[in-house]
Amino acid sequence: MLSKWSDRLARLELAAAGAMLTLVLGLLLLNIVTRAIGQALFWIDEAAVLGMVWMVFLASAASLHNGTNIAMTLVIERLPERLAQLMAVVVNATLLVFVGVLLWMLWRWFDPLTLWSMGGDTSAYAASTFNFIYDEPTMTLGFHKVWFWLVLPVFALGSVFHLVVRLLNSVKDLTALTVSTTQGEQ
Repeated sequence: MLSKWSDRLARLELAAAGAMLTLVLGLLLLNIVTRAIGQALFWIDEAAVLGMVWMVFLASAASLHNGTNIAMTLVIERLPERLAQLMAVVVNATLLVFVGVLLWMLWRWFDPLTLWSMGGDTSAYAASTFNFIYDEPTMTLGFHKVWFWLVLPVFALGSVFHLVVRLLNSVKDLTALTVSTTQGEQ
């Protein structure tokens, strides 16, 4: 059941990453055209970079689901099957801890409880905490950067979900292999 939800989330993440790729390509094409006619739009570069950042983080979360993230497999490929399965559990647990720490750091950075306790007043929040995350504008677009930084908690939450499913599956695979090996020895 969890695997199906992870599949659906990964497909949604990849579709959103594809939409961001389309947006970035469209912006870059528009940038080429406007520069060629001598009417360059200065905000296009920033919008393209921010779209690319969203694309990368969304695709990265989906890659954790698909197991297509960058990995060093030279040693694991040469291990016996049982030890390789154990390493899969260790790797998935380590990745989960890493993304969990990232999620905790994001919670502290975004500090939603303090913002909520101030009635959502971002100016009062910035004045009392010296954290300008909610008020700092982008250089050329004029939007608050927080709308673009929201990709970080989206990435972290999606990654935690995918990694929990991967960890559970790798533990199940290791258990099944251990049981079949034990039964084969009897």
